[in-house]
Parts: sequence; C-alpha cells; structure tokens
Amino acid sequence: MQRIEGIVKSHSKQHGYGFLIDDAGEIYFFHNTQWGVPIPPVKGLRVEFTPVDTEKGRRATEIGRIRRKK
Repeated sequence: MQRIEGIVKSHSKQHGYGFLIDDAGEIYFFHNTQWGVPIPPVKGLRVEFTPVDTEKGRRATEIGRIRRKK
C-alpha cells in the first residue's frame, strides 16, 4: 500500500479514536492503537499513514510523523 499525507481533523482522547483528512479532502478514521507518533494527536498535526478501505469505511493505519529532508 502507498503511504499518503494528511492532517489530524479531530481526536477524542476519551473515546480513543479520531479522524485524519488527506490532501484530496478524503476523511479516514483512526484508532489510537495505530498512532505511532511520539506526540499526542492534535488538530492540524501533519502525518503520513497507510490508507485501508474496510466495510466500515476508510481507515488510517501505521500513522507516523512526516520526515522532511534537510
């Protein structure tokens, strides 16, 4: 699967999940167990992830921090 970039749209610490939005405007559900970034998911944080289509909709897996080249 190809990794894509997006930002955190929303997150509920209480419920343990949130939503990402990619650069094309598609929304992806994520569960905290897929969060691989060392800082909490806050609105507007830019990340990369692997998109997966499931019978419940689009999901983001293997969420990681974007590594910018210097």
